[in-house]
Amino acid sequence: MQAYAERAAEVAAGAPSRPPVNEQNGGKSSWGTWEQTKTEVTLFLPLPEGAKPRDCQVKFSSTAIKVMVKGQLAPLLDGTLAAAVIANDCFWEIQQGSLVITLEKETPAKASGRESTEGWWDRVVLTDESLETIYCDREPFMLGEMDDLKHESMRYHISKMLGTDDPGGDRGGASIF
Repeated sequence: MQAYAERAAEVAAGAPSRPPVNEQNGGKSSWGTWEQTKTEVTLFLPLPEGAKPRDCQVKFSSTAIKVMVKGQLAPLLDGTLAAAVIANDCFWEIQQGSLVITLEKETPAKASGRESTEGWWDRVVLTDESLETIYCDREPFMLGEMDDLKHESMRYHISKMLGTDDPGGDRGGASIF
């Protein structure tokens, strides 16, 4: 919660707000999309039709990545990584027309972004747009996704478990919501 409170105070003080990470704790970039877990970052780069593994050249170091495809003049991805990786544990493969690269984080995240942003990447390479990592690994808000009928059913079942009256309005029952 400390990271969330600190970031909220920064934004309130006029710090620029950044777009949040997506549901997979990643985002979109000019070269493709990416997602992350506490220990890994996975990149998805679209390949030209018919590209084979022998056409791809992927180079890792602990701080940089370069991806070249035969027949392309410019690299698909080339830059300094946002954080260090364990290069020997990184790998790539082709899946359904995309080059999928898995990077093993040198410093894994230990908690959700709301508690601490340490270990969560705000981008893959330094030239990518920075994203807000306090939303990483967030717990879904279950009640927010329910319609009114489901809310009413939830209230009824909880009131039964607690041994209180039906919280459904007219009978004067206790409401816990």
